[in-house]
Amino acid sequence: MMGTLDDVKALLERGGDPNDYIPESGEGPISYAMRRACDQKDPAIMNHLLSAGLSVETVNRHASTKKETPMKWAIEMADATAVEQLLQLGAQTEISCGYQASALCYAMALFHHSKRPETAFAIEQELYLNGKTRGDAYDAKEGVAVDVDLPSRRRSMLKMMQIPHYRDLFQATREYYSRPLEDRRQVIEVLLKHGANPNRRYRVQPEHLAEWTPTLFAAEIGDLALFKLLLSYGGDAALPLIPSDSPLQTYDALWVAVDHDRREIVQYLTQRV
Repeated sequence: MMGTLDDVKALLERGGDPNDYIPESGEGPISYAMRRACDQKDPAIMNHLLSAGLSVETVNRHASTKKETPMKWAIEMADATAVEQLLQLGAQTEISCGYQASALCYAMALFHHSKRPETAFAIEQELYLNGKTRGDAYDAKEGVAVDVDLPSRRRSMLKMMQIPHYRDLFQATREYYSRPLEDRRQVIEVLLKHGANPNRRYRVQPEHLAEWTPTLFAAEIGDLALFKLLLSYGGDAALPLIPSDSPLQTYDALWVAVDHDRREIVQYLTQRV
């Protein structure tokens, strides 16, 4: 937490356990180091700990009230090298990652942020303000006890966002945590090389009928190189987004691409057939 790499090295040399953790929260050396690497862009201690004999249990342990894993932090930082190291240590790709169904699903969501930042932000903001995302410590501090109270608490934040000072701070924070698109792409490629499922089913909201996959989402994003990458690792463009009773209407990747006006994807799929 203090960023003192020399002290960390000294403690490890004298028997400090890099796999130690707090049972009540799941927090331990690697979670603190990765949070520091992400928030302060200081990966030195994280990099050292990743080669300090972390166990399979440690690299898959959920920490904090947000149930964050080392893999979630590595993906958020768009650090393909850290992702690779975690996978070699036994990190699982198909367990939940952040609020997403798997590591690849989370990586795809962040790729969307970098590819189409305003669109992605607008979608997430709407979900957040309408109380469709999980409650957090900030909600609890404002007295929210049940999910039905989330919208009223969160919509009050819109007034604050109209104040120039707070709006500028918010924009600066978004920019600080953004990562280059190609770094996001490298993370996805590493995950796929290690067997991440490009056809993993998930729903944006539990009550939704549509069941997405990373491949279908790539068709929506409209990045042809990414779409081809997923297909090369077994992504199925023919899987339907929603069931259909008519053979004349198939809600597959082509339909998604047409619906979102992703012309490169449409052209590629029609020529591919």
